[in-house]
Amino acid sequence: MGTLVLVAGEDVESILRPYSSNEVALHEVALDDVELGAMASYYGLPVTDRAALAANIPDYFGEEGFERGGRLFRVTRENTRRRFEWYQVGGRWADFLQLKEPRATRRFFGLLAGPPVNVAATARKSEIDPSHLLANPPACLVREGQWHDGPIPGDGPRSTEWQREFASLFAVIPDDTWLHCVDIHR
Repeated sequence: MGTLVLVAGEDVESILRPYSSNEVALHEVALDDVELGAMASYYGLPVTDRAALAANIPDYFGEEGFERGGRLFRVTRENTRRRFEWYQVGGRWADFLQLKEPRATRRFFGLLAGPPVNVAATARKSEIDPSHLLANPPACLVREGQWHDGPIPGDGPRSTEWQREFASLFAVIPDDTWLHCVDIHR
């Protein structure tokens, strides 16, 4: 299912790369209490038997693992910051940004003028009418390397809170910043 993410900045690919499910360089990830409990239960081991649990990390996670200082780690290429599997600029949200002024279009390989449009998937902040965006904020906003999540759809009180949070985040975006409606798939 596609989710609307508003990306503020010029290069969508480089802005979203840290949040992709694509593999990253090998790195260590500490196992949390939930993972430890599930693993211990699966193997019928006490959660305190770190050596036995460490020996089972390759079987359980399919990755190398080890114990250090009483903590267990796995070595992975998984992006632990991932938020999506793939994305498309526009996609289902190609007409989401409402423009203040109609934008000229071209058709037939750019040779003929097309009808003007009042909506876009990409525009500078100064070109859009923010009222629609502020009344219907996207599910997420990515700005200055930070991913800001809205609520799960249908969460009434959190939706109102997100609308206020989004408005304050949106207000500080400079007018000359490019805004892109991105359809992400988790």
